[in-house]
Amino acid sequence: MRKIIGLLGVMSSMLVSMPVWSMQQLDDTALAAATGQDGIDIKIVPTGPLNFDVVIHDKDGLTGVPNQTYDSAGAIVFGRAGIGPNALSISSGSSNIEILVRIDADAGIGGNQPTLNINVSLPQKLTLQTGDIWVAKSNSTSPTDFVRGYTLPVKVMNNMRVEIEDWNLNLQLGNEPQGAMIKLGGLVNVHQGIRIDNFVLSDNSGIHSGGGIGIGRINIMDSTPDGFGDRPFNFAVSVDANAQGLVVSLDQFGNGGSNIWLRRVRLGDTALLAPALGDVELRGVQMAGTAITITGH
Repeated sequence: MRKIIGLLGVMSSMLVSMPVWSMQQLDDTALAAATGQDGIDIKIVPTGPLNFDVVIHDKDGLTGVPNQTYDSAGAIVFGRAGIGPNALSISSGSSNIEILVRIDADAGIGGNQPTLNINVSLPQKLTLQTGDIWVAKSNSTSPTDFVRGYTLPVKVMNNMRVEIEDWNLNLQLGNEPQGAMIKLGGLVNVHQGIRIDNFVLSDNSGIHSGGGIGIGRINIMDSTPDGFGDRPFNFAVSVDANAQGLVVSLDQFGNGGSNIWLRRVRLGDTALLAPALGDVELRGVQMAGTAITITGH
């Protein structure tokens, strides 16, 4: 009851003094007086799965390639592209997605390294569908249109289903006592590690075309001497931004390395029940310490 009365009092004083207060900071002390604890918690619960398309425009097209004159703007589309059934989607089984964001400010080590810490807890089990992946012609910009748009989409990859669980993301701004701007890690699926279903890369043009490369399922799991039983995938990733681009460092990639299992590998006819090359195992893959830099050109 005291907390409720205190909260009403703070809200009343905010409304009365709004013109002055609106430009002032609300520090941890004031926040604690209103809520009984320091920091901010935000719960995000969208109704049902999130469905959308993502379009990346390459405004100058293919340039700098010998003996090529293609310099028209193109686009990469993740989702339905106006004609397909599969959107890019994020869901959590049959229930709504629940994401908890926890925000704290700290003075840091020695009281002289202030840090804004933002922690994001993801659902226990999350299903990501990439949507079909297309390449298309990017339309011209228009001063009266808020979207660039695209035409002539050609599908190059089928929709893939990725199942993950128990991820935790921590973002630090200002100073980074955790050693990186973003730390992402967790334990993925105690039975099958990272699971990717229905990988298909299509060959749509050329002298010999109309087929592709298909993989029924990809599993990435912790490495163990006895091979590929039920096991999870432990991982840790650090993300920083420098002058060269976005740097993604694989701090941990499996427990003792990783095993990668490619099931029902098909060449040519990519239908799920088409004759398969078989299964392919990659054992003891060591990726920890790998740095991946992502930038434009």
